[in-house]
Amino acid sequence: MFELRRHVPLAEEARRLVGEPIQAAAQSLRGDDFVDAVHEARKSLKRARAALRAFDGVFGSTERDLTDALRDAGRRLGVIRDGHARVEALVAFTARRSELAAALEPVRVALQSVDAADQAEQRAETARVAAELDALAAASDAWRLAHDPADALARGLRRSYRRARRAMRAAYEEPTTDRFHAWRRRTKDVQYQWTMLRPLWPDVFDAYVGEAKALGDDLGDEHDAALLAFQLLNDATLRGLVASRADCLAALESVRAELRARARHLGRRLFAESPRVYVERLLSWRRAWQDEGSAVGEA
Repeated sequence: MFELRRHVPLAEEARRLVGEPIQAAAQSLRGDDFVDAVHEARKSLKRARAALRAFDGVFGSTERDLTDALRDAGRRLGVIRDGHARVEALVAFTARRSELAAALEPVRVALQSVDAADQAEQRAETARVAAELDALAAASDAWRLAHDPADALARGLRRSYRRARRAMRAAYEEPTTDRFHAWRRRTKDVQYQWTMLRPLWPDVFDAYVGEAKALGDDLGDEHDAALLAFQLLNDATLRGLVASRADCLAALESVRAELRARARHLGRRLFAESPRVYVERLLSWRRAWQDEGSAVGEA
């Protein structure tokens, strides 16, 4: 389970919370449903990376190798995911703008055809990634701690939150596709760290995680709509399939504006505190949680 355990040494928890999701990602990639397998594996890798960032620097020089390996696996699976995401984005868009569904149906058929043609190589790639992740997870017991895990946790939680907060500000100062996508990545780190911290106060963290997920979904939809708009503008084959391309592009821009406005509302609530106040509050909750467990054990 991707949650802190009470009265388990933080050193052990750091290894487990990074290592178990890596193994889970490898197992997911061997699932029967290819699309779902890639989706679940990418979620597990995001958990592993969020945990690694939560325990900032705890593994010393090993951390750079772990970071590079997880980033590489995530990038390779992300390329595969983008093919499916194009179709998903189109379906989601036409659900919002049903009057354009007929005009975009030839595009959906073309994208699905391309995706299906690529699946043999995609399956081979996922097998390679799974084998690499197996080897990485198998080495987790040998990861040596270079720093105190409690200090690393305080530093990592503060840094992850600060990065998400800054990414939000940067996205609205210069609203580019890349900046909103960067904010989503940082938000996902914080979301999975809140999942990890859930036992400290389940009701509160359930609400936090739910809101962070809603924010991540909106930012993900915004990014997918941006990719679809880019393809309609730049892919000569797709351009020729859409008679009302200008109307589709205008509608996509409208949808993106709606999603960005909603994301801003959620983000201002989730990242309202300063990083210092934020991490002090979380650490005080952790101390109270540990003390509560001690009191129960003594009783």
